[in-house]
Order: sequence, then C-alpha cells, then structure tokens
Amino acid sequence: MVAGVRVKPRKKARPVIPRIGMMLGYGGVIPFAATAMLVATTWPSETGHDVLQAQILYAAIVLSFLGGVRWGAVMAQFGDMATRPPHAMGPAMIRAVIPPVAGWLCVLVPPAGALAALSLIYLGQYLGDMAAAKNGTLTQWYGALRGPLTLLAVGSLLVSLITILGFDVFEFVVAFLEKP
Repeated sequence: MVAGVRVKPRKKARPVIPRIGMMLGYGGVIPFAATAMLVATTWPSETGHDVLQAQILYAAIVLSFLGGVRWGAVMAQFGDMATRPPHAMGPAMIRAVIPPVAGWLCVLVPPAGALAALSLIYLGQYLGDMAAAKNGTLTQWYGALRGPLTLLAVGSLLVSLITILGFDVFEFVVAFLEKP
C-alpha cells in the first residue's frame, strides 16, 4: 500500500502458445467431439457401437502421443548418457510409458469401463503435465494448452459414457435451454 493506494499484485503472464501448436492441438480434439456427437445421436445402433470403438481407440492413441511427449522431455532433460543414467531418469521414463499402456488396456475392457478409465487417465496425465510444465521439464505453453484440450477430450468421453449408460444428452440440453 502506497500513500493510501492499494496496488494489485501483478498477475502472472500467460505463456504464448505457438499458433501451430494451438491449431494442431484443437484439431486433435475434433475426433473426440465428433465421435461423442455421433455416439449420442446413433446409440445403440451398430453405427453407434462402431463409432464408440473408434473413440476409445483414438483416445488410446492420443495417450501414446502424450506419453511420447513426456518420454522426449525426459531424454532432453537428462541428455545423452556416456555412463550410467541418473537415478531419477528411470522413474521419469516409467511415468512416460504408463499412459500408453493404460490406454491399450482400456481398449481391452467393456466400453463403459474404458470411457471412465480413459477420463481418469487423461485427468491424471493433465496433472502430471502441469507439474512438469511448472518445474520446467515441459514448456510453459504446453501446460497452458493442455488444460482446455483435456477438458474437451474428457468432456467428449463423458458424453459417450453418459449416452451408453442410457441418458439422452441432447434431450437434457434441449430441456435445459427451454427453461425460462
């Protein structure tokens, strides 16, 4: 406080996300949203089942990509090893392979369990990525981009989960919008 004037603390500046990263990131969410919409409109037809399987497979593939990002960050952090790698490298690399393995396991379980598990895995991956961006293992802009992308991906998976459990998503939205 200076001479009776209250000074607001400066907000931390948000990192600038490269345009190509933003375009590709949001482009990668399109299959999540499109399959969720198709599941919600075609379930329980054969098409609905096929689209649901495509969504689960895509979610597992994206988890492989996210794990690869972390694997690359670990390699960049520890560099080329002329001798034994540091002790911390092993656990970091193990954490990098968990998302792809978990995604693959989700492909093998019934759809409701797969969608629920994938949603939780994406949230866990997001928390790990945020911690890595905070400690400098990943770039700040990657951390800033992951939040909205995770929200959209998980939201899409949950729309499909709610649909296959018997809840009509579109009927709910229409009823909500029609309320005075």
